[in-house]
Amino acid sequence: MLRGYLASSLVAGLLVLTLHAPRARAQVAGDEAVPRAVAATRGAVALLRCGDARIGTAFAMGEDRLVTTWRAADCPRSVSVEGPDGHRVAARVIAADADHDLALVVAVGLGLDPLTLRDDALEIGERVVAIGFTGGAVGLVAHGGAVARVTPDGLRTDAAHPGIAGGPVLDAAGHVVGVVASMQDDGITRVAPVRWLESLTEGAAHDDVRSPVRVHGGVGVGVLVLDERALFLAEAHLSVDLWDELSLRAALQAAGGSTDAWEPQPLQRSESLYGGSVTLGYRFRIQVDDALALTITPELGAWVGLHTTSETTAHLGFADPGCDPSIGTCAITTRTETITREQWLARPTAGVRVGFGDVLEFGYQLQLDVERPEASGHLVTLGVRL
Repeated sequence: MLRGYLASSLVAGLLVLTLHAPRARAQVAGDEAVPRAVAATRGAVALLRCGDARIGTAFAMGEDRLVTTWRAADCPRSVSVEGPDGHRVAARVIAADADHDLALVVAVGLGLDPLTLRDDALEIGERVVAIGFTGGAVGLVAHGGAVARVTPDGLRTDAAHPGIAGGPVLDAAGHVVGVVASMQDDGITRVAPVRWLESLTEGAAHDDVRSPVRVHGGVGVGVLVLDERALFLAEAHLSVDLWDELSLRAALQAAGGSTDAWEPQPLQRSESLYGGSVTLGYRFRIQVDDALALTITPELGAWVGLHTTSETTAHLGFADPGCDPSIGTCAITTRTETITREQWLARPTAGVRVGFGDVLEFGYQLQLDVERPEASGHLVTLGVRL
């Protein structure tokens, strides 16, 4: 183990410490305030998860109450908190402040030790330490720095590390002076001061303040294979999700295409289709890593569409029916005939959607023709969720 202080030329280096709690290994910057801050947070800092993904840090400020980042309130799945010993419990978001990037959660049974909040104001240049869990597998990290600015919009400090939003910022005595909000491009961290926590706790509820219903829109393109002919298609959809599991989806589609044939006579066929579908699906989520999740959503529903087919046939012939082309030149005339058919289609559907990172979505839908299964439609789409 390294002892003492790092040389001034290695101020940016890291001093690796081991916390007393299992699995709570910390990487800390070479600053005398850092080891004291790490010791002060022993048993107080936890990892915040949205589903299985790491999304931030939380720290105890009262019995079963933890302060964390607003991303907890934005999580569409189950929220949980994992202590330094690896014990994980479900959490409820009881207050949220999107403007200040703060949330308050309740996690019963985690057994964390509350940290002490500092009452008096900070001075520019005062030493502070930011502590939290990163999004990767590094574990708990602590970085020392100084207060760069004190503004009505919060604090600014160079004690920074990407990915520790929601973690506490402590002074040299181990008292909480703020909460890590975000890291700017210039390496300066924006900190929510402790005074903002007062309004957060005053607005705390007894139940989860998150809405279980989320509405998403999206657009896509695809191909509809109908009677062995391919129609290019554009789609717009609206989905209503319940806890990111049940998904009710309504889609509007417009498709079109044309083909030409020359035997036994010139023929041009153009098709258009305007339709819509309503489906109900259940989403399964596979967490690939902390940043990427795959979703698989089997769904059932119904589809209705108006299929319009227009066939234009060119009939060639002599302008003078009595003309003999073997003894002279005969003028040729063309007569066209157009036949338009319209057909309403109503079909049950079954399909599956595969989502990549909650943005890109690939879908397949079978539009079953009950009377003639061989005439069923096959719809393949690629789109984005907005």
